Amino acid sequence: MKKNRLENRGNRKRNSSPLWLVIILSGIVVLLVWLQGNIKYQKTIKEFNEELIKINQEVEKLKLSKEEEIDLLREEIEDNKKLNDLEASPSIKETQAVFEASPSEEGKE
Repeated sequence: MKKNRLENRGNRKRNSSPLWLVIILSGIVVLLVWLQGNIKYQKTIKEFNEELIKINQEVEKLKLSKEEEIDLLREEIEDNKKLNDLEASPSIKETQAVFEASPSEEGKE
């Protein structure tokens, strides 16, 4: 009877070991498939991030060019304001009136 029990235990161990082997191997396969999918996903994310970086750089360039245009326009507006102020000042108007009223040297001769 003891021999039968020992044989049965041995048989159970022999029969159960392929099941554990199948479970371990299937777990490894699942892990490898998951890792492969994860690597592909990370590559896709990396490519997407690179594209976003390129787009952001182009946007920054456009912003800088627009800011430069705005600065140039502001400078031009300030220059025009200064010119308008100079033209509107009474001293220039008086000087112009004096020159217009005085006879020219060519007319004297």
